[in-house]
Amino acid sequence: MRIWRFISVILPLAAVLAAAPQKGGGQQAQRMAQELGLNDDQKAKIQPILAEEAGKLKSLRADTTQSKRDRRQKMMALREDYDKQLKTILTEDQFRKLQEMRAERKQQARKRGKN
Repeated sequence: MRIWRFISVILPLAAVLAAAPQKGGGQQAQRMAQELGLNDDQKAKIQPILAEEAGKLKSLRADTTQSKRDRRQKMMALREDYDKQLKTILTEDQFRKLQEMRAERKQQARKRGKN
């Protein structure tokens, strides 16, 4: 009897979780769509790329078996791969604007680090 009670609780919960939007790149995709003026097709293509990248970065950051230098090199390689994929989806102007946005964020992070 207990197993059926357990199943009756878990099954609906699993269905709700499966229907929920997947985390990882969601907010970033919305921000990119707004700031770069992405069309619906671009949004649909970018979302899974961002989610995959977010997952890979998260697991890479959590991997304490590697040195910081090795993790940084792998993160840079991920960024290069990610950029190659984005270049096939974004226009030249959108990609250039993305790079400018990244440079601004990097500069802001440096300012926060000095304070």
